[in-house]
Order: sequence, then C-alpha cells, then structure tokens
Amino acid sequence: MTLMLSADRARVRAGRTPDILRELADMVEGVIVRHPLTVSMTPEDYEAVRASLRGRPLIVDLSLSYSVDPAELGRLSTWVTVSSEAFVSGWDEVVSPLASAGYSVLVSVPRFFDPSRMGELRRALSARAPWGVIVPWPLRERALRELRGLTKIIVDLSGLGSAPLGQALCEGADYETINGVVLNSDDPVEALKVLIYRQRRALELCSSPPG
Repeated sequence: MTLMLSADRARVRAGRTPDILRELADMVEGVIVRHPLTVSMTPEDYEAVRASLRGRPLIVDLSLSYSVDPAELGRLSTWVTVSSEAFVSGWDEVVSPLASAGYSVLVSVPRFFDPSRMGELRRALSARAPWGVIVPWPLRERALRELRGLTKIIVDLSGLGSAPLGQALCEGADYETINGVVLNSDDPVEALKVLIYRQRRALELCSSPPG
C-alpha cells in the first residue's frame, strides 16, 4: 500500500472521525492524526485505530517545536512528526528525547518552507536518519531531487482541489497522503476505494513502456 490518510477534525459528514478512521485503516498504509483532532481523540480512540492498522503507522502529527515528555506521547502512539525547523535546529531539546525513547520520527515540512534551505534539511536527514519526511505537493520536485535515498518521502496532497494521485509516486515518492476528499464524503469507504483505484491506475500507466 502506498496511500496514507490524514485527519484533523473530530466529526465529519459521516460521523465521528475516529470511528471512520477505524473503518478505513485496513485500506491504507498509515493514518496521520493532525491538530485539533490530536487532542480530541481519547486514548481509547487511538488504541482502536492502532489495532485496525495492524502494525502500520498511526502518526501523531504534533509538528513539535518544544519539549514533550515521551511518556505522555506513549499513551497515543510511538510514531510522531516534528517540524522541519525543530529537526534542523532543535534536535537536542525536541527530537533527541523522542528518538532515544524509541519513537519513529517523521519530519513535517510546511508549505511556507524556504526551498533554499533544502540543503540544510538534507544534511540533517543524512546525519539523523528519521523514518520519513512529509513534504507538500509544491515542494515535491525539489524534495525528491535532493532528499531521495535519505529517508522515505511522503508527498502531502491535502488541500489540492483535484489530487493528482499517483504522480508523486511515479516521480519517486514512497507514499502519498490525502485527507478531506475521503473524510468529507457521504461514503468514506467507497470514496477511498475510488482513490486507491486511481492511484494504482496512474502507477500502471507510468510504469508501462510507451507504445
């Protein structure tokens, strides 16, 4: 599986988001829980989604820029994102305690990230080897050019009106992540099935020899 699902709202059209995530978890490679959903989900919600994922990542996206007690995060998940700024400049205060405690760390690159700092991020990734890096769609080409081979690259399609599913994978990304287009639908399961088909079809087309 090469599709991840992210969510940030406590309720959507079809009901409670944690309940829907539990239904969808078996169809995706991982789930990213973003603010403010991170604080509205109960420990029981986290446990239920984690069980449905069957060992695949349940990622708590805190995009941390401050110290956090790893024991507090441990009740939610052992996968966590930190901001690219914290990863590059706040390693000792923010990231090192999480990595030392056994957390799988991902780096979240914001949409306003200055592309001229990609080399700085590359050096940090090379030295510290996180599990993955999440990059927004507009930065994907530069990120794939400069960061590929250092860690898993996850391209965030959130916020795109018509998500070009599969294109980032054809260009070399490891995963794509989406959110509202599934969770805002009347039937999230069917909506996700359609997107998985679109992604697979795009991959088939780009991997087929011309002619």
